[in-house]
Amino acid sequence: MRLVPASLFGRTALLILAVLVLSQAGALVLFRYYNNDHLPIRLANLLIAQIQTVTASLNAIDGDDQPAYMERLRHGDYLQLLPDSGRAAPGAIAQDTVGRRLMSLLSARLGYPTELRLAPGRLWIKVRNGPGVYWLMLPRPPHEHPLPWQWIGVAVLMALLAVTAAFALAWRINRPLRRLTAAASLVGKGAAPPPLRESGAAEISALSRAFNQMAADLHTLDADRVLLLASVSHDLRTPLARLRLGIEMVADQIDDGVHDGMVQDIEDIDAVVEQFLAYVRDDEGEAVNADGDLNRIVSAVVERYHRLGAQVTTRLRTLPALPLRLTAMQRLVTNLADNALQYGGGAIEIETALEGNMAVLRVLDRGPGIPQERLEAMLQPFTRLEPSRSGGGGTGLGLAIVARIAKLHGGDVCLRNRDGGGLEACVTLPMAA
Repeated sequence: MRLVPASLFGRTALLILAVLVLSQAGALVLFRYYNNDHLPIRLANLLIAQIQTVTASLNAIDGDDQPAYMERLRHGDYLQLLPDSGRAAPGAIAQDTVGRRLMSLLSARLGYPTELRLAPGRLWIKVRNGPGVYWLMLPRPPHEHPLPWQWIGVAVLMALLAVTAAFALAWRINRPLRRLTAAASLVGKGAAPPPLRESGAAEISALSRAFNQMAADLHTLDADRVLLLASVSHDLRTPLARLRLGIEMVADQIDDGVHDGMVQDIEDIDAVVEQFLAYVRDDEGEAVNADGDLNRIVSAVVERYHRLGAQVTTRLRTLPALPLRLTAMQRLVTNLADNALQYGGGAIEIETALEGNMAVLRVLDRGPGIPQERLEAMLQPFTRLEPSRSGGGGTGLGLAIVARIAKLHGGDVCLRNRDGGGLEACVTLPMAA
């Protein structure tokens, strides 16, 4: 069970509520300290003043008139003075903290032990006046403060305000972070996101500014790399054509083995140039065919390999029409088949299937496979595996082109080692555009 929320809103709300609870607890401690220490002192001062007033009035009356004075006080609503007859006074002895503290203060200030009893709305105090001992009744001051419903309402309101403040704070932080996340996702897909708004808090504004600069730098770097590859690849085509023409013109003057080797070298260089051009080609410009037939594309590619004598078998299941860029998808199938034939030990298998709402293309070989930790890296540009699967050369762009075309169609590419040896390249494509 997770005790700390994962979301920024949950953590902010928890933090504010924790601070609120701690502050309320501190206020309660201060209140209890005041109620248990300072309040008894104030009550003692008030009661002593009243006791002194009553005893002074009693001393001021002639002794013969004192019984009549006390009889008048016996039935008072706010003040009564009764002689101590040895019977217990009304009420119960004060046992709470404030009552015990108040008795201690009264005894110290009056100079003799006193007793304090509590009755509903009344406070009885045993006092002395000369040789006489009396019970003095005074209105009971309210020193106990039960928790009113208003306090509970205020506490609930403060909790709601804290949650609202947490939501507002998290929303103000999450809004630019969501934009940043979406922009970062576009960068990860190779797209150029629109510039982020450089507003808000200083830290968020600085982060947006830094991300905009990073995105611009990456876009410039990628554009320069594409331009360089396109320019170099295009410029190499002309001298390669001249070399091929020159070799054919002197074919009768050189050994057949040397001639064939030179022609093969030129074809290898031309294939590398073609991969460079395929990598920098903008497939997004190709129109989407809503009725694309993946099986027909696979069959056309396989037929070409059969004419070249390659061992390619197929298992094609019935697929519905798919939204495809036909030329780009043909390039995807060709690159996977070329890669499998070059590194897969000769014979390969190509199969299609329908799994849920995804069309699946698999190309399988029985080559040496790829170490598990390198499978994901092989989909990155210019990545080659040494030495098991790279003996035939290559630029390291074939699988990167496959991954880019799959993402362009909203799909994905996964490489897996097969049981018994070999590699499976799996492409999943959604049914909808």
